[in-house]
Amino acid sequence: MGTPCRELLLTEDVRSRARALAEQHPELGELLGKIAEGIAVEGMESLAPVLVDDMELLLDVLPKGAMAVVCDPERVRTRAADLVATSQEFLQASWAATAGGGEAPIDVDAASCGPSRTYGTGARARAR
Repeated sequence: MGTPCRELLLTEDVRSRARALAEQHPELGELLGKIAEGIAVEGMESLAPVLVDDMELLLDVLPKGAMAVVCDPERVRTRAADLVATSQEFLQASWAATAGGGEAPIDVDAASCGPSRTYGTGARARAR
């Protein structure tokens, strides 16, 4: 049985990357600054693909035959949709800042598991 946990652990490496990104992307300074200080904040998971080396799904690290139980599927779906929306908001804000002379946006989708690699598709593939 696993206990509830964060999707992004604020390790020294993650905090260091957040510090560097805050310098490159001042429009995300408030969020990245808190991450750099080791403070967990709402929305930080949307930046996980650029703060860690490798993204992996829970189902990828479970042993063969293991079961995962989702206690509140609607909440999980809603949270996943919120993370996608937050990532899109960051991308749009970054492009707006770029138009005003800022740095090019952080492309979190390029570093993530990608839209085709989801828990649903992973679960179905494991079931076969």
